[in-house]
Amino acid sequence: MDKPPVDKLCVGVGAGSRVAAADIVAAALAVCGGAPVGVLATLDRKVSEPAFVDAAEALGAVLVGYPADRLAAVTVPNPDDGVATAVGTHSVAEAAAMLAANDGQLVVTKRVTNGVTTAVCIGGTAAVARSVSESVE
Repeated sequence: MDKPPVDKLCVGVGAGSRVAAADIVAAALAVCGGAPVGVLATLDRKVSEPAFVDAAEALGAVLVGYPADRLAAVTVPNPDDGVATAVGTHSVAEAAAMLAANDGQLVVTKRVTNGVTTAVCIGGTAAVARSVSESVE
């Protein structure tokens, strides 16, 4: 089956608890080059943090979170032992972006901007719909 047409980007984000929404937005915009963000994806325990909620709202994106064990099951190009020690998975940004995009194409591998790690996958309307349904289950 062919992938759905590209609609918006899925941006995976990893960041510490002291990050501000403006930092997340700036990092996401830096890696997306002005393209619209459809999904902001991260570790499940981050989705209730005001910085992530506010960043998703500012970007006009759906905010989704995945548990560490689910992120850990994704093979990523840039695993990090330090992240694994801290949160239980070798990747948050790359793995979350890939899950949100329904295993879509990773077009920007992890990049760190002002303490915010981002990665970007191409996603389609089906990926966005699936991510929304997973985030509310």
